[in-house]
Amino acid sequence: MSAVKKLNIVDIENGLEELANRNLSPAEYGKELIALFSSSATLKRLGTSKANTSEFENGLLWREKIHYVPCSPGQLNATIDSVKKSHKTLKAKVRLVVINDGSHILVYDRKYDELTDCTLDKIKDEPQLFLPLAGQEGFRREEESEVDIKATGKLAKVYDALIERNPEWLEGNKRHALNHFMTQIIFCLFAEDTGIFPKDIFTKALKNRAGSDGEHATEVITEIFSVLDVDQLNRSYLASWITEFPYVNGGLFSGEVLVPEFTPKAYRYLLEAASLDWKHINPDILGSSIQAIVDPTMRGNLGMHYTSVPNILKTLEPLFLNELRDELLKARHSKKQINAFLERLSKIVVFDPACGKRYIPSFNSTPYML
Repeated sequence: MSAVKKLNIVDIENGLEELANRNLSPAEYGKELIALFSSSATLKRLGTSKANTSEFENGLLWREKIHYVPCSPGQLNATIDSVKKSHKTLKAKVRLVVINDGSHILVYDRKYDELTDCTLDKIKDEPQLFLPLAGQEGFRREEESEVDIKATGKLAKVYDALIERNPEWLEGNKRHALNHFMTQIIFCLFAEDTGIFPKDIFTKALKNRAGSDGEHATEVITEIFSVLDVDQLNRSYLASWITEFPYVNGGLFSGEVLVPEFTPKAYRYLLEAASLDWKHINPDILGSSIQAIVDPTMRGNLGMHYTSVPNILKTLEPLFLNELRDELLKARHSKKQINAFLERLSKIVVFDPACGKRYIPSFNSTPYML
């Protein structure tokens, strides 16, 4: 394994700041970034085709550490997708994929499936991203349900990127509109992974129609949200691609459609959130976690302000669920007993005085509990 320099987080921060101040080209930046963490011998070896197996122009592949690739402006999305999927990236077991177009830098941590988008002058504020290149790990809280926390974290990044471009959406009625928009996005992500929508229809529409950097994302999402409140009988005037989205009742998409302006950063983070398999994410967390998404002061406790499903079941199972499971097991071979069981089930009344999921459409998890 190549030798690495022993740097602490302050050393990394200072080094990143110095690189930003030197106005380096994307290709030069990669060499200097690796030089910050490696010995001169390592950098010299990476100058040879035998040691540096990157298939990308001016790319640098440091085995088990980093695959760095410079790109042209407007090509960040396409480039990072290609590098993440690259056989060379996977074979070399690199930890970080880093893409630089001269103004923005993307850092993708393969271990934690996390993407960070920064301007070059702001990357110094995220030195912990590069700790693995120094053989270290940043602090991470171990969560009870990591996939749920990851989903909320990715949505929080979408929210922050939208606010960065649309600060006026924090004022007055616009704030409520933005919160409602995030709820609509959450619904679509769940719907395309749980059978409510055709599989991946929302994500595919974005990738096919929003442009490589999301330049048309606002328009595409507006079109989709507009049709979701139109029933099947009134869609004859619509393009065929959008009529594939089913009608959604319940009022979530009724009224005026308000969609904030997307930036390439916001679009990237939305695609990252969409890449998760939402059928494995508990809807329970999102009713309360919407508060953490829209309130940065709560993010230090992300995932700590809700009661997890395992803890809920510790109370509910001995109270009535175990009894219902036993009854269902005994009745499974008798139509008469099954009907009696369903009749009993329909008469069970549950009182939840702390029900705070007013932001999230109802997803009934009772069948999974039983």
